Amino acid sequence: MSCDCCPSTPARSANCPACRQAGAAVGATTLLHQLATPWQQPPGAEPHYFCNQRDCPVVYFTASGRQFSAEALRQPVGQKSNAAGRTLCYCFDIRYSDLADPGATRQCRDFVIQKTRDKVCACEQRNPSGRCCLRDFPTEEE
Repeated sequence: MSCDCCPSTPARSANCPACRQAGAAVGATTLLHQLATPWQQPPGAEPHYFCNQRDCPVVYFTASGRQFSAEALRQPVGQKSNAAGRTLCYCFDIRYSDLADPGATRQCRDFVIQKTRDKVCACEQRNPSGRCCLRDFPTEEE
């Protein structure tokens, strides 16, 4: 399911300078809400990208080489972790460990789908990727 709950970021990508994998564009709003001290390191006008590669130390980067690691952010990045308690849905604080019980994945996913339809999510601000978490939910077989 695609998410139409929040403004979309440009459909651009660039390769992360550290791991060389493609990173997806994120909006300035996402970056401002994720940086621990945005007044000390304003994002500027250059497009920023999110690197979701688990083993890469870079979270955000620009094509010109500017980088932000997890230490520069106000919260841990679930996409960069293997921990069972890592965050899956930042809007409603759903963690991978919440999906352990039978049927929990469907219940949590259905909840997020409904809240997305109700337009009460804040993916662009809360999720470090700047996008809806629905794509990240495991299938029930996983």
